[in-house]
Amino acid sequence: MLPWILDQTTTALPYFTLDDGDIIMESCDGVAFRLDSLYLRRSSSLFETMLSLPPKNNTGHKGAPDPIILTEDAITLDYVFRALYPVTPSRPIKSPRHAVEVMQALEKYQILIETHNDALSAYIGFLEPPIKAWALAVKGGSLKARAIAVRRFMEAYGDGLEYPLTDLKGVDSWDLMHLLALKKEANSKAQELILILMDTITCNDHRIAPLLTQATANPFALNGFPESLIEEYKKSQKSSCERCTFTARSSGFTRTFRNSPQTRNDVRLELSRLLDQVVDADRLVALLYTSP
Repeated sequence: MLPWILDQTTTALPYFTLDDGDIIMESCDGVAFRLDSLYLRRSSSLFETMLSLPPKNNTGHKGAPDPIILTEDAITLDYVFRALYPVTPSRPIKSPRHAVEVMQALEKYQILIETHNDALSAYIGFLEPPIKAWALAVKGGSLKARAIAVRRFMEAYGDGLEYPLTDLKGVDSWDLMHLLALKKEANSKAQELILILMDTITCNDHRIAPLLTQATANPFALNGFPESLIEEYKKSQKSSCERCTFTARSSGFTRTFRNSPQTRNDVRLELSRLLDQVVDADRLVALLYTSP
């Protein structure tokens, strides 16, 4: 297990325990947590079943039955138990590996706390690079984190395989091939979409080369193409050049891409909708497919 990583400015928290707790949970590395069994029962159906079993005779912990040995380490359980008691300070998540372990523990013990699940999903989903975020989301079984990572991966350049492949350790090869195929198909559809919405310019003197390059290499980059760069391109072009235009066909009337913010917004909106469809398609596969 990796040690928990805290900010240098963060005071290390002692492990969570209740002095008047009537039940003891023990981590795989030997840390005992004294807890309130009634609260555990009401917070988790798995704990409800676990604590309904007859307790063993006490052999070492005064005032409580023998501890229930769990398979998680103390750091992971400390986060889980603190999540059950919202009045206690949360332990910061600073390690991707432990973020996955905490997420798996919350799911295992059937603890449905949206605030913690959302925070963990965001932490994992926005890790760099996106391919690493996706791999950890798959390992953690978080559909929310996976959706964030898939969307970011579609917007990124390349297939992500130029990064250390250790990030993909433990990921099923079928899942990875599905992701790469999904990106290839999405890029193709996005390029077709751009051609439908806009005509390509033919004027070599006033060609917006960076814009066309982004549209060809990664069409989803247009979804966040900075307005400031568009303004710079407009300054360098002759407004009277009729050939140097991007025409929005779907609007019903002619507008130029470089002179019409609305046209640019139309393109970005359609690309965003396409990304939503990609994320939904990946979510469906994640729900239906179980790695062997």
